[in-house]
Amino acid sequence: MAGAVICIVFAVTSFVSVDRQVADFQRVPVPGHAGVNFAQPGSYVIYIEEPGQCCSFNIASGGGFIPFPRWSMDVALVPVGGGPQVPLSTWRGAIESYGAAGHQGQTALHFTIGHPGRYVLGTRNAAPASITDLAVGRGIGRGVLAAVVLMIVGSLTLLAGLIVAVVTAVRRRGNRRQGQVPPFMPPMVDGGPQWSPPGEPAASGPMIPPRSYLQGGPVGFGAAISYGLRNWLVYRGRASRSAYWWFTLFLAIVIFAVELIAAVIATIAGNTWATAALIFVLVGIPTIYLSLGWLALTVRRLHDIGKSGWWVLIQLVPFAGPIILLVFTVSEGTPGPNSHDLLATDAGDARAARQPVPLADQQIIQDTLAGKRASGHRRGLLVMVGAGLVVLAGVIAVGAIATSVRSSRPLASSAAPVRQLTVDQLDPGDCLRGSNMGLGTGSTWPTYVTAVSCTQRHIAEVFFAGSAWPQSLAYPGDNTIGAQAYDRCSSALTAYVRSIKYLGTFSFDDIAPDRSTWPSGDRSVVCVAYRYDRQSVNYSISKRYR
Repeated sequence: MAGAVICIVFAVTSFVSVDRQVADFQRVPVPGHAGVNFAQPGSYVIYIEEPGQCCSFNIASGGGFIPFPRWSMDVALVPVGGGPQVPLSTWRGAIESYGAAGHQGQTALHFTIGHPGRYVLGTRNAAPASITDLAVGRGIGRGVLAAVVLMIVGSLTLLAGLIVAVVTAVRRRGNRRQGQVPPFMPPMVDGGPQWSPPGEPAASGPMIPPRSYLQGGPVGFGAAISYGLRNWLVYRGRASRSAYWWFTLFLAIVIFAVELIAAVIATIAGNTWATAALIFVLVGIPTIYLSLGWLALTVRRLHDIGKSGWWVLIQLVPFAGPIILLVFTVSEGTPGPNSHDLLATDAGDARAARQPVPLADQQIIQDTLAGKRASGHRRGLLVMVGAGLVVLAGVIAVGAIATSVRSSRPLASSAAPVRQLTVDQLDPGDCLRGSNMGLGTGSTWPTYVTAVSCTQRHIAEVFFAGSAWPQSLAYPGDNTIGAQAYDRCSSALTAYVRSIKYLGTFSFDDIAPDRSTWPSGDRSVVCVAYRYDRQSVNYSISKRYR
């Protein structure tokens, strides 16, 4: 109970901490721009917000409530004093949403700051119009997840403590009413079992020993779990009501916990074959192991009330079957030996349940059975581990084969020919490769460049090519030509890209006429996009040409 209270207190503290974190976000009005400060390098998140109420937090992969299911806007983050834009990436993980500190928001973009300092964050063309602010700060996902897990663990622990307290109180009250301790197994004498008051010497002399676990003796919560796992493939013997129901409670708690862990992993990691393999290891193998233990325990519970273990199949009958099995499992066991008693079964004859077995022989039989159970347990455990490893290897192999097939499948456009083009032959959608273009250096454009399919590795893409000045215009000067070409390419890039995120990761060069080519009628400008880090890509940044 104390552990449950501690977990709940920590969960509430975590929620308060997340609420304070949301209140401390730096905010920029939409549309508009404002300065933001980053004291530490690392990863940051941009949230889109609207006015809201406290308090709600959610992490969803698409099925949960989010304030803005669809949104779009132009966003730019640049350092004060000049420098390249900070690359902004659209949020691809599980959507984090919140309602706290008078704001309701969700994750939209994320970025990494390499150099702490002051930056300017600007935005425009936001949709829907209900977006009022951009909030910038560290992600809240870990804090929310920790709070949720602590709250669930605390609630489950509290529930288990209450169940234990209620069951213990009921049992103690029942024992006080009966005025006696739980029943004991009588010794075997001529003519059948000889009953004597529990705790007193029997007619044969020695004191009657208490019944063991496999003889249907009562056990506590810890003992029920320990013996249940130890005898997970033992179908002989008996199981008391306490042994059965304590283990059933443990099974429910474990399955709920592993399902929660699997849900968290699937939400964070996404739907991949590697995630499926990990979930199978964490959920499938424990569930199979515990289910087999529960099946053996149910058979022993049926033995305790004098019924055959085959009655366990009654649960396959729709509606009535599970109810009948529930009645069997809550019924009190036979007070004395029955045909399913462990000693009688292993004596080799059902008549052994009615024949005298000396105490010394009983001990020998028990020792022998203990050895058999231990050996069987080891064999079963090895079989289970081996089967689990085989299934896991199969899952990994299937995933690897599927990945290999997908990666080796040729793309429809991969057979496009490689072309050598002059600057006059370049068109929007041409993807270029080679180290002779001098991107971002201001060097002279080469005579020929290599054009390839955009699904092949390339470092540049043409997004505009056309006339930008009338033929009658006199040469306006180098500075004017450069400024007008830059403005033309900047507006063309915004219209060309299929996602706003590319505006933060791609820069561009313009190829414009100069004083020497203007008299010959050169009035065209060519705009070429490339990544800030000069890394090659195998996709087009345009929806039209990909």
